[in-house]
Amino acid sequence: MIEASQKPSLGFTLAEVLVVIALLLVTVVLGLGIFFDNNLFYENQTGKIAVINATREVADRLAEYGREAKAFESSYVYSGTTYSTGSATVIFRLPGRSASGDILAGIYDHVIVSTDSADAAHLLLIVDPDPSSARPQREHLLTDRLTSLAFTYDNADVTQAHNLSFEITATSAGRHPATETVDGQVTLRN
Repeated sequence: MIEASQKPSLGFTLAEVLVVIALLLVTVVLGLGIFFDNNLFYENQTGKIAVINATREVADRLAEYGREAKAFESSYVYSGTTYSTGSATVIFRLPGRSASGDILAGIYDHVIVSTDSADAAHLLLIVDPDPSSARPQREHLLTDRLTSLAFTYDNADVTQAHNLSFEITATSAGRHPATETVDGQVTLRN
C-alpha cells in the first residue's frame, strides 16, 4: 500500500503568531509613547507661545500709542465708565489725525489701556477718537491671561509725567501652565 504523502502546512504555528503579536504590541506601545510625549511638548509650547504673544501685544500697543501721545490724562469717561490713570490703567492723549495723516491742531484722541472691571484677567485697549479725527475707534481685548500689571509714572501728577514704566505678567492655564513677564518703559514725545 502506498502511503499518501503529507502536505506541507499552509498556516502559521502558534509560536510564530505569538511572536508577531508581541512585536506589534511593542511597536504600538512605543508609538503611543512618542505620541504622548509629542502631545505634551505641543501643549507646553502652545501655552508658552500664548503668554509670550499676550505680553508682547500689550508692550507693543503701549509703545505705539505712547510714542505718539502728547500727555497722560488723569481721567477720561468712555461709554459711561470713568477711567483713571493709575497702576492698572493708563490714558494717553494723542493728537487727532486727518484722513491724510496730518495732525489736527487742538483736536485730541484718547487711548485707554486698562484691566476690565468685570474680569481682572482681561486687559482692554480702547481707542476713542475725537469726531473730527480720522483715527478709527477701537475696542480690543489685548489679553485674557493677565495675572499682574503695574504702571508707574515719573511724576505723582500724571498730567505732568513724561515716562511710563510697566510690568506685565500673563499666565496660561491648563495641565502645563506657562508664565511670561515683560517690563519696559515708554517716553512721551511732547
